[in-house]
Amino acid sequence: MDRQRILVVDDSEFNRKVLIEVLKDEYDTIEASNGREALDIINKNPATISLVLLDILMPEMTGLEVLRTLSDTGISSLIPVILITAADTEEEYGLNLGAVDFITKPFDTSVVKTRVKNHMRIKNSRDMLEELVSFNMSKTENIWEATIEMLANIIEFRSFENFKNYDRIKTITRILIDRLLESDIYTNEINSVGVNFILTAAPLCDMGKIFVPEYILFKGGKLTDDEFEIVKKHTINGAKIIKSCLRVASDKYVKCCEEVCLNHHENWDGSGYPNGLSGEAIPISARIVAITDVFDALVTGRPYRKAFKKIEAVKMIGDGAGKKFDPVIVNAFIQVIDEICKVY
Repeated sequence: MDRQRILVVDDSEFNRKVLIEVLKDEYDTIEASNGREALDIINKNPATISLVLLDILMPEMTGLEVLRTLSDTGISSLIPVILITAADTEEEYGLNLGAVDFITKPFDTSVVKTRVKNHMRIKNSRDMLEELVSFNMSKTENIWEATIEMLANIIEFRSFENFKNYDRIKTITRILIDRLLESDIYTNEINSVGVNFILTAAPLCDMGKIFVPEYILFKGGKLTDDEFEIVKKHTINGAKIIKSCLRVASDKYVKCCEEVCLNHHENWDGSGYPNGLSGEAIPISARIVAITDVFDALVTGRPYRKAFKKIEAVKMIGDGAGKKFDPVIVNAFIQVIDEICKVY
């Protein structure tokens, strides 16, 4: 196991040598003679520094100025800083800036060893806890993925009308999103939602059709007004299902899935449902999935109709630009249609 490294910062070479001699048996050390040099060392690779011993009174840049910079950048929350001081006048101020402790000159070697060891133990425990949380978050994400795939499979088994291969719909949505990002279109909006969240939400857009009666789903002719009202409720019901099934997921993840389910039938011109949203008031996730969902539905067969030819499906989507669909996203979709068609 690699030894932990301590950065010793003091303008006095004698003080640096004393501290390095005290610590050398248990830790690797690196030294800096002033504050600017210390910041350069830390900023180059903060992950290699386990603890900083920082003198307060130094020329050019004081230890408190270094500490303030580390605090402003958030590094002091990752690397414990112990202040070196000849007096107690600045100790409280230094602790308020994020220092974890202080040692006074002249050095008592046993005190230096003990305080460094104690704060190393605290840091190691914190790092282990963060790794454990990260590991459990990773496991939780795997649970979310499994739950999402299970829900998507429920849709597929429910009826062929809703048959959307989980990987296929994710793939074509991925292709479209990649094109948008490459063209710097809606980049901030997409990244604020999360690409992976949109991809895992896409196959769930029709989740609410689980509650639509089969006689409506499989009806070959035109739906009556009452039947269509029942179908339209699948957007609201899908959002409710998502919220109840993904309680353990992050709020951001659940929100994305809810938005896709609820809004993927909203139209750019405001003629859609359930809330008649228009333009960019429709969440970006739903505007993207609206196009990939319709294309997938058109080019795959249903019990009551044959699949449309891909060129016909593309024309339908193109005709819907500015009416049903976001015209900018439609344009990006058409640019990658050859790649999308390869998926089928």
